[in-house]
Amino acid sequence: MSSIDPRQELAARLGLAEVPPARFEGVADVVGRLRDNDYLSNESIASVTFLADRLAKPVLVEGPAGTGKTALAQAVAKATGSRLIRLQCYEGLDESKALYEWNYRKQLLRIQAGRAEGSAENWDALEEDIFAEEFLLTRPLLEAIRATEPVVLLIDEIDRVELETEALLLEILSEYQVSIPELGTVTATQIPMVFLTSNGTRELSEALKRRCLYLYVGYPDVERERDIILSRVPGISSALAEQIARVVRSLRSLDLKKSPSVSETLDWARTLVLLGKDEIGEADAVAEDEMLRPDAEDHLAALPGLEGAAARLGHGQRHGRRGRDDGVALAGDRDLEEVHRRRADEARHEAVDRVAVDLERRARLLDAPVLHDHNAVAQRHRLDLVVGDEHRGGRQLGVQALDLDAHLGAQLGVEVRQRLVEQEDQRVAHDA
Repeated sequence: MSSIDPRQELAARLGLAEVPPARFEGVADVVGRLRDNDYLSNESIASVTFLADRLAKPVLVEGPAGTGKTALAQAVAKATGSRLIRLQCYEGLDESKALYEWNYRKQLLRIQAGRAEGSAENWDALEEDIFAEEFLLTRPLLEAIRATEPVVLLIDEIDRVELETEALLLEILSEYQVSIPELGTVTATQIPMVFLTSNGTRELSEALKRRCLYLYVGYPDVERERDIILSRVPGISSALAEQIARVVRSLRSLDLKKSPSVSETLDWARTLVLLGKDEIGEADAVAEDEMLRPDAEDHLAALPGLEGAAARLGHGQRHGRRGRDDGVALAGDRDLEEVHRRRADEARHEAVDRVAVDLERRARLLDAPVLHDHNAVAQRHRLDLVVGDEHRGGRQLGVQALDLDAHLGAQLGVEVRQRLVEQEDQRVAHDA
């Protein structure tokens, strides 16, 4: 082994008798062994995993939730026959839960059992004794450092902790050691493989990032997601796996509040297999649309009058586009697009009609004009209607400006205005 090998240098610094053997022979070996443990990696994932082993550096794995970041560490532990030690991060995590804690009850019992009244010498001896290793409670980080067998340390969702807790990791990530004031410095007895995962909910410190190799695990492409489905869902056909992968890919191309994750894709695939489905038809597309937005229609139907109509229209605009893939969809996806497009158009027309009728009813109930001087399209999407200059014998009616920021966009305001003008023209023609 070369003298400039990072693992050899780290082993010498830790005082290890010998350099631990490499876990992987090459990138291809990583791909094959991860596949044997039900994890389909790509070249990027395999390359970073291989380098993390050879450079003895931690890996910071970022990406959306449910894309296989945690599963990667678990698969590496299985592939290398290592023990997996996991620290699940959360807001409020501190040193006593992450690193170590003294067993205060045991210390108190030791003091009560061995202390002699008025003897300063005995107290000095007790004080030194109660801070021995037998009174130390190890937590995941210290446990990974002190382990004698090969270890994979998983620090999951590091972005959930505060910066103060994040700083506790720096010594471990760079030196593989922990400093305990009462005991001194505890160094690793082997070189653990460390994975940190983050969903990107906050920016991590530069000090932490520069100590790690970086890997981004995003949503897989259609071919890789199809292969993942085939490997993780027993009994599914290749055709159905292909359809599922393409539908999910289409959904991710939309501006959704949350895109479906790989784990949710697998749940959907297992559901279809259990229901005996061999392909995704129109009925399944409708059911899938409802499953993705549970109770949405019931909630919107309960909204009264104009607010309900506006909310239903906005809902139809957002969810009626499901199934489009900006030219990526194949023949099977076009049927889904047509279903969703038809549903969206129906919801849109119904909502616009309701808004127009409600606005006209309110305008007729006004005793005097209420005019508002602002631009409905360019400013706050407020709707401002004036009816009757030509068709009401010179009498001008107005309606209150309705604050529809949460439900109506500028385009809806334009459509409602046009619909109202059409209704008024029809009424005048009928009176004539």
